[in-house]
Amino acid sequence: MIGVLKDLSVRTLFDAAVDAMMLIDDSGHIVLVNPVAQKLFSYTEDQLCGLAVEILIVRRYRKQYRYYQELFFSQSVKHVMSIGNEFVAQDQNCKEVLLDVSLSPIEEQQRLFLITFNVANRRLEAEEALRASEERLRLAKQAAGL
Repeated sequence: MIGVLKDLSVRTLFDAAVDAMMLIDDSGHIVLVNPVAQKLFSYTEDQLCGLAVEILIVRRYRKQYRYYQELFFSQSVKHVMSIGNEFVAQDQNCKEVLLDVSLSPIEEQQRLFLITFNVANRRLEAEEALRASEERLRLAKQAAGL
């Protein structure tokens, strides 16, 4: 079993992940993108690799992003941005996507950072659908005199 694990490539594991993931270098440029991230942002890997990750951030938040990028790069600790601190990104068509983001430094021959994205919009859309469904049920009960 250990022999099989040694033969697994980083790329194989990266591409098998169910979450959107990308690796960036210490200058903030995208090095590797998995298929889920490509679909999420509507770009191919060739289009994204070499670009500054900042291109995926909604323009109105880029200044704030630069501050946090500098802070994270200087401290290099695992960091989760969760509920209340979502990351507003945009796909190639400038459609905004609300994301939960995890950042992990990787220190090997080169300093890299792993970014994992989870779509927060799905959670928010599910909550809104539930509220709408409950409101329809309330109105139906009211109309039926229950």
